[in-house]
Amino acid sequence: MELRVARKYRLGRRIGSGSFGDIYLGTNIITEEEIAIKLENIKTRHPQLQYESKLYTILAGGVGIPKVRWFGREGDYNVSVIDFGLAKKYRDVRTHKHIKYLENKKLTGTARYASINTHLGFEQSRRDDLESLGYMLIYFLKGKLPWQGLDAVNKKQKYERISNKKISTPVKTLCQGLPYEKKKHKKRHRKKEEKNQKETNDINKTHKKKHKIKKNNEEKQKHHHKKQLNTKKRGGGERERVDERGKEREKEKEKDREREKGKEKGGRKQKGGESEKNISPRKKFWSRERLPFQNKK
Repeated sequence: MELRVARKYRLGRRIGSGSFGDIYLGTNIITEEEIAIKLENIKTRHPQLQYESKLYTILAGGVGIPKVRWFGREGDYNVSVIDFGLAKKYRDVRTHKHIKYLENKKLTGTARYASINTHLGFEQSRRDDLESLGYMLIYFLKGKLPWQGLDAVNKKQKYERISNKKISTPVKTLCQGLPYEKKKHKKRHRKKEEKNQKETNDINKTHKKKHKIKKNNEEKQKHHHKKQLNTKKRGGGERERVDERGKEREKEKEKDREREKGKEKGGRKQKGGESEKNISPRKKFWSRERLPFQNKK
């Protein structure tokens, strides 16, 4: 059965595939004009074709930019044309500042033509476009690249082997049998890449140093804050102990005052009516009843 897209384009044989979909040779059933049709499953995790169509619209009329004939959905697929969905801005439109340098990024694009920096997880920029373009031109001229056809258990291992092969392949071997200009281009690019890598390493060292200093300062601040808290806690404990001692002293003073009051009360009773024990014999004698001759008539 003949498969058609948008009731106008006949789907032919597959001519290529990428990380995000398959490309087929298509034909306009009215004009018999050959076109490229790209299919992307709607269940894909990160859809790209809609973004591609927007980019084509923005770049329309430029040299080498294909024209979007149609974009839409057919069954379980998003349908568009040539793979150009990974384009991105390398600088801010208003400030013209370059995008930030990032690391640990996942590989995006076709591993065969990806730059070494892309394999290493660095943020892509214009230098990576030039390197990828160089690999494509070598592929067109020689028909094969040294890292094609490598055996691997899974995709991750395959990407690692491709990356190692790219890094270990000298420019002389890569460009063997090619025009001198191509060899010169690759050598110049590698030297520039090495220089950029050195600058990147220096920047990374500076960032790491700053981060280390910042971390040390934060640790010092934490230690100082902890010390202050401990000092406050110790001060609070001492104050509590001082307060307890003061209370004990107050209690002792209160007891002393009570004792003194008791003594004063006892003294008053003795003055008011002295006990017989404390009365002297002389006083006892004269306190007796007087004799008859002592009584006054």
